[in-house]
Amino acid sequence: MATAPLPRSLDPLPDESVAGYVLRLSHRLNVPPGWLMYRTGLTGPRSPNYSNAGLSIAMSDDIAAEFARTTRLSLEEVTALTLACFNGRYPPVTRAMSASVVGRRPSETWLFQNSSRYCPDCLAGGGSPIQDAHGGSWKKIWQLPVVFACLEHRCYLRHQCFDCRRPISGDGGGRLLARAGDPSLHPLQCRNSLPGAEGERSRTDPACGGRLDRRPSLTAPTLMGRDMALQARMLRCLGAETSPREAAEYFTDLQLVTSLICVTWPLAESLAPRLAAHTVNSFLRRRAAQLGSNHWFQRFTALPVDATEAAALLEIAAAVLDSEDLAATLGPLVLSDRTQGRRAVWSEHFIRQAAPCSSRFSQAVAPLTHAVHGSHRRDTLPQSAGHGGFAPEHVPAYLPKLWLDEHFRRCEGISERLLRRTASVRLAQLTAQGSLDEAAEYLGIEAPRRASGGVQRWAHAKLDVFEFENALRDLAIGLDATVAWLVDYQHRREALKDWHLDQRTWDDLTASIPQTGTVEPRYDDLKRHVASIFVWTRITQGEHLFAPRPLETAQAIRTRQYWETRRNTMWSLLANPGVSPHFTLLGEALTEYADRLAATIDAERSARQMKHSLAN
Repeated sequence: MATAPLPRSLDPLPDESVAGYVLRLSHRLNVPPGWLMYRTGLTGPRSPNYSNAGLSIAMSDDIAAEFARTTRLSLEEVTALTLACFNGRYPPVTRAMSASVVGRRPSETWLFQNSSRYCPDCLAGGGSPIQDAHGGSWKKIWQLPVVFACLEHRCYLRHQCFDCRRPISGDGGGRLLARAGDPSLHPLQCRNSLPGAEGERSRTDPACGGRLDRRPSLTAPTLMGRDMALQARMLRCLGAETSPREAAEYFTDLQLVTSLICVTWPLAESLAPRLAAHTVNSFLRRRAAQLGSNHWFQRFTALPVDATEAAALLEIAAAVLDSEDLAATLGPLVLSDRTQGRRAVWSEHFIRQAAPCSSRFSQAVAPLTHAVHGSHRRDTLPQSAGHGGFAPEHVPAYLPKLWLDEHFRRCEGISERLLRRTASVRLAQLTAQGSLDEAAEYLGIEAPRRASGGVQRWAHAKLDVFEFENALRDLAIGLDATVAWLVDYQHRREALKDWHLDQRTWDDLTASIPQTGTVEPRYDDLKRHVASIFVWTRITQGEHLFAPRPLETAQAIRTRQYWETRRNTMWSLLANPGVSPHFTLLGEALTEYADRLAATIDAERSARQMKHSLAN
């Protein structure tokens, strides 16, 4: 049975957060915030005082509908209380919402989920009777670490209580509100629990209760003009005057540069004004002393909770992004010998970014880290060329030996197999402007994600970045110049994705092979299976490890286990002419057959294209 709407409610204040609204409404109704959250559907009956901090980011449809009904608000007003309006505009919110959808707890270091900065003057309210009684707006944008100042009152935001000197809601423990069962606190009082006599905290400890809207006599830091301009720029990106895509790209660039500055500090010290450099240096030294090795990168590169420190770090990052020659500015940070290990960690972080970076940033960084090129993630790679007519479909999954010898002779420190595999994946990525994982999936390469810990880790630590990237682009330019003679390997892969030598074809092929020894060779299903793989690799120029195995899949489990013990040896004999006379002759027959089959597949593609062209 549905509960009745509340007898009284409140109109939300501009930019108000869910937590702030609950505090004000519960104070007006003279009930504990926990009771109000339970009554309005934000909590369940088993934990009426616990409401997940994720509700400040977004609410599910059923929770939003119940909250709107019981508080007499519209769904639009309820949604406006959350950070959902920044979805697609501020990437940490976008990622946090995606994590919530799949049932994971959001973990975003550039997002305050159960705490907030605040402006004391904004909390004091605008002088209306309602705000005088229940306080002003706890603004939702204060949960975004890139919001560090209040431009209306020309001050840096605070993050600590004036009395207990601890971050507000610092002991929320993933809750939307701390001390939700305490009915005695005003919405503008500090909800931190004071430690007991022995320095430990418990549920029975009293609240600090310090008023957050009353400034002490201590002089607050003066908001600098350049920080005001930077904050105004951030707010424009968060507002409707900037397109969501442009805003998302800017915040992604900003987060990437900020993390690079953190992990390579003090290399960027020369790029910063003296005061900002001093502030960042003090902050990073303190954080380095506090953090251990667990989740080091994410925590070390998070924005400071202190607004003046966050402003200083963002000021340096923004100056780097605004530099006329971005590649030249980033180069010393990315390629310094002093930061080789950290560089690899940052490069992997760059590659794994879910949100798009700008094309300018991507183009500047790609030669330095052979990282993601382009501004969109795609479910499938498009058939669009990065160099004129040369396109992803022209990329074989395993770089041909001829291409390797001609262009990658100077790339040392990695096995030939990994180099050929990596070069093909990067070549596909370069032409399609997707991620490395997407390029690998397009080429049909999946196993290395398990065997090597992810495509993006291939060769990062050993390959010379400039040497590899220059060779890759030289190859792409050369292929583009001969596009009329290029092979559509993607069409070949599609044509042979479930293919194997049928029994009749196998019998015809093997009937013409002369006997080379005293014992007549066996042409059983295992050899037919390996021969099918050989033909597939010849036609698709793929790696035999990723060839389809329909014959093997159709066997009983014991037969598959036996084949696994023999398959590699048989493949080695077939793939290395001259080792075995019988397998040498078999390989020659299979090569001739593969070339005929490839010509047939290519002719079918040409005929289909011609028919499509005539139809249009």
